[in-house]
Amino acid sequence: KPITGETWPLEEAHFTIGQGALKSGELVAPMAINPAAVGREYENVIGTTTLYRGGLEMKLEEWGYDPEDDQIREIMVRLHEAIGCKKFIREPEFKSICVGVMEGVTPDPADNVLTVL
Repeated sequence: KPITGETWPLEEAHFTIGQGALKSGELVAPMAINPAAVGREYENVIGTTTLYRGGLEMKLEEWGYDPEDDQIREIMVRLHEAIGCKKFIREPEFKSICVGVMEGVTPDPADNVLTVL
């Protein structure tokens, strides 16, 4: 795996693996070289292989939400649309989409974030 480029220190790890790696200060996700060895930082991203209902519900509970089934479905649709365009999304965009649905915010068409209404 190359150790250069913008996406090199990114890892599409399951929510629990990625969060565990960040909290413990260890790299639990399988990476050949610790990014710190070359002055980079590990970043957990969300992609289609890590986006699953249980992980989504875990994050929403962590943020203080108790989602209904229709909210989960809406979040999943919007997340899959955003991920499909870029192959992955970062935590801030992930959280923005989730909070937007939970708080009933309609996305602004002028935003660069693609979502499905």
